[in-house]
Amino acid sequence: MSLKKNILSIILVIYSTSLCGQIITGKILNGTESGTIIFSYPNWLTSKKDSARVTNKGVFTKTFNLTQPKYLTIQYGSFRKNVYVFPGARIDVTFDASNRIQFNSSFKVKNDYFINRYLDSITTNNVHYKFIYNKVNISHPIDSFRQVLKGFRTFSDSLRQAYFLNLKENKQIKPLADFLITDSINWYCYSVLSAIDYVSIIPTGNKKLFRQEEIEKKLLFQSDDTYMTSDYYKRLLFFYLKSEFEAGLNGADSTNFEKTGFTSFALEYIKLKDVTSKLEELIISQLLINILEQYTYGSAQQIEHSDSLISILKGKLTNQAFLNEFNQQYSDNRKAFLSHRVGKTAPNFILADTTGRSYTLKDFAGKILLIDVWASWCGPCIKEFPYLRALEKKFQNNNQFQLLSISTDDTKKIWIENGLLRFSPPGLGLWAGEGKEFSRDYNINLIPVLLLLDKNGNFLEFNPPRASDGNKLYQLINEKLKSK
Repeated sequence: MSLKKNILSIILVIYSTSLCGQIITGKILNGTESGTIIFSYPNWLTSKKDSARVTNKGVFTKTFNLTQPKYLTIQYGSFRKNVYVFPGARIDVTFDASNRIQFNSSFKVKNDYFINRYLDSITTNNVHYKFIYNKVNISHPIDSFRQVLKGFRTFSDSLRQAYFLNLKENKQIKPLADFLITDSINWYCYSVLSAIDYVSIIPTGNKKLFRQEEIEKKLLFQSDDTYMTSDYYKRLLFFYLKSEFEAGLNGADSTNFEKTGFTSFALEYIKLKDVTSKLEELIISQLLINILEQYTYGSAQQIEHSDSLISILKGKLTNQAFLNEFNQQYSDNRKAFLSHRVGKTAPNFILADTTGRSYTLKDFAGKILLIDVWASWCGPCIKEFPYLRALEKKFQNNNQFQLLSISTDDTKKIWIENGLLRFSPPGLGLWAGEGKEFSRDYNINLIPVLLLLDKNGNFLEFNPPRASDGNKLYQLINEKLKSK
């Protein structure tokens, strides 16, 4: 009897482990990068990273223990793709790493109920956005526009039907059922968010009506867990609240809105609408995430106000997993903010150019130093180059000014081939290196970001106005050059 119990216990342990763990295996053809593949997935606030060794035959295996479905980013060199995994998944991935075109066309995922084939097709071809773009006419009145949204839902449902032919059989599998519910919600919210690009089709007097009828009702009538896991739902929720707040700022009662601020407005919204506890937690967690960004881009006055708001908001949450991660991120961001305050000495660095020559912060003593932190895959970074080039030209005869272009690309090869040769960034080009020490020391979490240092290597501004933002950056640098 005892032996039978032990055997049964072992079987149950193996069975439960197989249900929870995820195993991803893969085969890489024509791999030329280092023998490592990177995996990352979103947590509450940050992206968690892991890796696996790739053998000389291009084979890799990785086991995860995710308790909830996740979008997992698989990165090999500069190539990356998202796959959807859920507890118990056994996924096999193959791709050709010869070049980006081959990678995108050859990337295949097996053993996943067609979820990743569906996702890859709609994201690669951008089919949802194209549907809206092709259907919306700027002369449509608001009622006709609602018909476009209705048609979008039918279109999105037909896509899922086409990929999940055995839907009735697979509907019994809970991870798939949850995915389909979330996906449906996701793309409805995406359709409304995309419509914001066409605000000119909504007559000015009807914008509030549109928000209330097409957004608010959809936000409040659902409260199940799958609804809460939709990324576009969260974005739509926050967009709606900010739109309502901005409408208040422009309304007759604008003075009260200015005094209370966005966070207080959102908390009052929760109270007035009597929202569900899950939705309340979602709104408050999004508010906290929003406030965290101020520790990268905010002023000292904003930070002081944020500290008191954070204390109030945290007291309203019960999600301990979120709070644990938030507390760590809050501590790190605040510490970094204090280290980058005006007058603080910037961390030293040792970075090399394309020839291998090393530069340190001391090499630029006596100069106002503008550092542009970028990467070859960052579209907004590339868009700033013409403006930075024009700015550099204005100071070309001033030997007390230096522009540095520091790339955070993963490898030197990617920096040169995908960055320098393609985009020719202005300034002296340096590479941050594989160890990411520069990003860590300077607390670079988002790019593009600018750093402005004085002639003694002290912070003048952390993330000053962008070069594309009118004449503000030029005037700021010019003022600092004239001062002693």
